[in-house]
Formats: sequence, structure tokens, C-alpha cells
Amino acid sequence: MLLGCLLTWSYFVVLAPGRLRVATVLAFGGAGLALVLAGRKLARLVFRCLISPERVLLIGTGDAAGVLIEKMRAKASLRLKPIGVLSCDREAADTDALPLIGRLKDVEDLPALLTQRRVGRVVVATPTSRARGCSRSCATARRWP
Repeated sequence: MLLGCLLTWSYFVVLAPGRLRVATVLAFGGAGLALVLAGRKLARLVFRCLISPERVLLIGTGDAAGVLIEKMRAKASLRLKPIGVLSCDREAADTDALPLIGRLKDVEDLPALLTQRRVGRVVVATPTSRARGCSRSCATARRWP
């Protein structure tokens, strides 16, 4: 809107027509709107090209993790890239969708693992009954910068 007003003002300063026509106002308003929308689209495209998706590590395996992985991959607008899974189970279950990094109990230094793998977000995807065993490790991950 501001751009349209400035264009109209500059038009009248430079050309100084005698009378304002409706067609002229509509043309400048339409041009201003088109320029604003094109600028917003260009800014979004540049942002998507320059900023890489956030890397996500999932804690937990099973149906919940599978659903989350599918949703992260299906919806590109979330800008999330799942990179691996840490299992909370006693036996590390193999996941088809992502590489299994290991068992959460076997990881000695979770913040170091997160830094090493350049993880931007940790998502706990395990049922409530199993989540109690993961609570200490998740508390450690919260202190991770």
C-alpha cells in the first residue's frame, strides 16, 4: 500500500496531470499490489534456498516415531529433516525409515552426540509407559545448548 502511494505521488510530481482518473489510480494500486506480492514471494524463495532444514533426532521407536517421521518428510513447510533414532527399548529395534544410532542407555554423553551430529531439535516419540526410563537422558538433553 505504501509503495502504491509513493508511486502515485511520484507520478503526480513528475507528470502533474490536470485531473486524477480512476483508471490511473487502479493501475498504480494494481502495480503496487503486484510488486508487494512478488517481493514477498522472492523473499520466501531466498529464505528457503539459504536456510537449511532443522536436523531432528528422534528418541524412541515404534508406531509413534514412524508417524512423526512420515509427517516430517511429507510436509516440507515444517523444514524438519529427521536424521536418526535413539531407541529407549532394551533391545534396539531396527527402523526402516532412519538409521538407528543406538540405545539411549548406551549413550554416555548425549550433548556431545547432539553436537557431533549437528542436531537442532530432539523429539521424544515413545509411549508414556516407556518415557519414564528416558526422563533422565531427556533432562540432560534440555541442558544442551
